[in-house]
Amino acid sequence: MGDSLEYIRSELEHLMQKGCLDVFNDNRGEVRYREPCDHDQAILQSRLKILRLAKWRRRRGFHFSGIMLELEDSPEEVRSELESLIQEGCLDVFNDDQGQVRYRGN
Repeated sequence: MGDSLEYIRSELEHLMQKGCLDVFNDNRGEVRYREPCDHDQAILQSRLKILRLAKWRRRRGFHFSGIMLELEDSPEEVRSELESLIQEGCLDVFNDDQGQVRYRGN
């Protein structure tokens, strides 16, 4: 086990971003990792698709209808995920020149 702590953290972060690992705090507040359940996998995949679209569209952002074309989730689930990402500071909401609501990455 000659891997550095930084390398291990980097690998864990990479696996979390890919949706292969879930991170949580146990009942003592210690950080733990686990394989996500199917429901968690679906949520992680939705989050990744939203964040990828935000990165791809950059400052132009995207409409709600645009993300609905990308995801196979219900509108309620997508709205909930968008709200979570906004509250976490990952997405910003703004109005375009026509006054329509758009989302973009921070």
